Amino acid sequence: MFRILRKEENGKIKKNRQRIVAIKISFSSFVLQFINRIYYLSKIWISKIFFLDRFVAAYTAGHGLGYFFFLAGHVASRPDPNTIIFNEN
Repeated sequence: MFRILRKEENGKIKKNRQRIVAIKISFSSFVLQFINRIYYLSKIWISKIFFLDRFVAAYTAGHGLGYFFFLAGHVASRPDPNTIIFNEN
């Protein structure tokens, strides 16, 4: 329940290297942040499933195993949203 303060230098936000300054945030603020994160995760859950299938299919292209791995529930990291995956089948 601590938030690290950062200082701005030359238009960029950088961590304060001299000492870390932490302030205590209220419990209600902490709960609100937690609820917002749960809401965000539930919002992107469908897109995560979509990207997981495309991610595995791209790495197992030519083997016909993409959908098998998706159904088996293997965990793969979600690619960067700016990454374009080319499936050359």
